[in-house]
Amino acid sequence: MKRLWIFFILIVLAGGTGKALSSNNEAAKDSLLQILDTLPADSSRLEMLYSLAYLDPMSPSCVYYLGKLLEEATTQDNKYYPVSYTHLTLPTIA
Repeated sequence: MKRLWIFFILIVLAGGTGKALSSNNEAAKDSLLQILDTLPADSSRLEMLYSLAYLDPMSPSCVYYLGKLLEEATTQDNKYYPVSYTHLTLPTIA
């Protein structure tokens, strides 16, 4: 019975941690968006778009930032970031 209570407490604590990590993720995303507006159109902007897409890879915003990354990379004629785009968007078969 004691083990059951300890297990229950650990689950409750883990649930609270998930919410805290989620708010940290949103704060990081907001700060990266503010920095993105000030960056010139070079590889640092591409790195920032890649970071924004990588923050939450399972959300629709990931697809949006990857699309922006692909547009910027083709505009800048950058060969590295379209490969990164393909790497993040292709499904993997296990």
